[in-house]
Amino acid sequence: MLSNAALHWMPRQDDVVAGVAAVLRPGGRFVVEMGGTGNCARATAAIRSARGEVGLDPDVATSWVFPSPGEQAARLERHCYVVRLVQLVDRPTPLEPGSTTADWARMFGAALVDDVPRSARLAFDHAVDDHARELGLDRRPDGEPGWWVDYVRLRFQAVRT
Repeated sequence: MLSNAALHWMPRQDDVVAGVAAVLRPGGRFVVEMGGTGNCARATAAIRSARGEVGLDPDVATSWVFPSPGEQAARLERHCYVVRLVQLVDRPTPLEPGSTTADWARMFGAALVDDVPRSARLAFDHAVDDHARELGLDRRPDGEPGWWVDYVRLRFQAVRT
């Protein structure tokens, strides 16, 4: 079973891992890339700061799950897997030309932005991008101009026992 950039959207991680184990035969492989500890931390910090500026709770919860390698390995082992690989990989990801952190937030951060009142949306978007600039998300890590998101990926390979 292969999963790419989906598992971190599923808050009931143990249920998902157990469900995959139930359909894999012994020796079957579970190979995943998902958000890991620190995934989009700068982008999320910019959004949370902007929430505070427009009078919303900056600490609103999301359903994202970004485990550490140790957390994920323990979860897999609890559900009848032998872990072959588990690692965090920094993967700075450029946004489409013309897109900013505020655009990314609307696409991927519904829990963080859907309650922003229409009347505050423009101010909120400007605040998100201002904070993102302060955090360096408007200039790519290679020094080239352009917006990017600070993805950190957790990759794992496990075998069903």
